Amino acid sequence: EAARLKEEKAKEAAEKKAAEDAKQAELDAKAAEVAARHEAA
Repeated sequence: EAARLKEEKAKEAAEKKAAEDAKQAELDAKAAEVAARHEAA
């Protein structure tokens, strides 16, 4: 039972990290887009 709980916690942590990484990647993409727009202007 303890092992199962540990596994669930690890899975939740991994999912949370994946979500945060995706969010950061989105922000990076937006920033790059803005920078490209400024260079083009």
